[in-house]
Amino acid sequence: KKLEKWLKEAKKPDTSLNTRKQNIKLSMTEDSCFWAHVEEATIACEAYNNGDEGNFERLVEFETYVFGLIE
Repeated sequence: KKLEKWLKEAKKPDTSLNTRKQNIKLSMTEDSCFWAHVEEATIACEAYNNGDEGNFERLVEFETYVFGLIE
């Protein structure tokens, strides 16, 4: 949800977006596999919400990956 929010904010014609948000957007999309990771995390979330707790580790890995990109 946070990534979707950032994407919506980045698409707004508002020129007052601060540099940090712009840098986050750029650094996240520099990784050519970023959206593949997002898709895998989405699938893991759906499976986890349906009771498949084996996907929790995949979600933790995705979280680590995203925070690494933000740093």
